[in-house]
Parts: sequence; C-alpha cells; structure tokens
Amino acid sequence: MCSVAETLSHGLVLDAPGDPLAAARVRGVAARERLIEKAGGMLRIGEVAEMLGVSRAAIHARRTRGTLLAVPLPSGEEVYPGCQFTGEGVPRRLAPFLAAFCEAGPWTKLSVLLAPSRLHDGRSALDLLGAGEVDAAVAIAARYGEHLG
Repeated sequence: MCSVAETLSHGLVLDAPGDPLAAARVRGVAARERLIEKAGGMLRIGEVAEMLGVSRAAIHARRTRGTLLAVPLPSGEEVYPGCQFTGEGVPRRLAPFLAAFCEAGPWTKLSVLLAPSRLHDGRSALDLLGAGEVDAAVAIAARYGEHLG
C-alpha cells in the first residue's frame, strides 16, 4: 500500500519562490492527506489486481466502467482508495454510487463517499453501502452539487 507521504510527494512542488498560491497548495495537500488517511490508504493497480486475483487490465476495465474508484496522483498514476474493498478483497457496491454523480472528479467522489451525512445520522455513503443501503448512498451522490445550481 502506498504511504501517504509517498502518494502526495509524486510530482508536487509546494514552495516555489514568489508563488501567490503556495499557501493554498499546502492547504490542498493537507486536505488530500487527511482524505487518504480516512480512505484507508491507497493501493497501486498491481496490488488491487493481486488482491482480487485478476489482471491489471481487468482492474483498468473496472475503473473505466465505473465499478472501481481510482484517484490520480500529481504524477499521473491512478491509485485505488483502500476503503472500497472488504476484508475478503471484494469491492463494495460502488457502481450505482459513482454513476449517480452528474459531474464530479474522482477526489470529489471519494470525499463525498467518506463524508458523514446529517440525513443518515452521521453515517457516510460508504457506511450505507456496507450496510446494503445502496439507494440511500446513491441519493447522497445524486444530491451532490444541488446547492450550487
């Protein structure tokens, strides 16, 4: 499993002299670090393939179909949040949740997946999926961004 520091360090320059956005970049990295920790760390494609007993191409196909969530690192490498897998290595039912977003990037989807929902007594969409409450989790994703419109 990728370490948090290793995951965040790939291709990222935070303290360029005279960069007016340096402080914002540092805050962004800190937020991403907290999200990675909350997600149970990140797995590389080979680790996921080995865990699930399938090829790397099969993992790539699942990501492309929207049945696995991968997030991009600054280096361009796609890594897989550990929280989407059960102890048996089988992915949780993420496909309907991921498909319910109108427009959102993978880091946003991960954030929404892990955020406590006040409509569900503080349980996250991931908690709901684990409890078999797929419709409730999908509703969280479908409502994402409504306040912006």
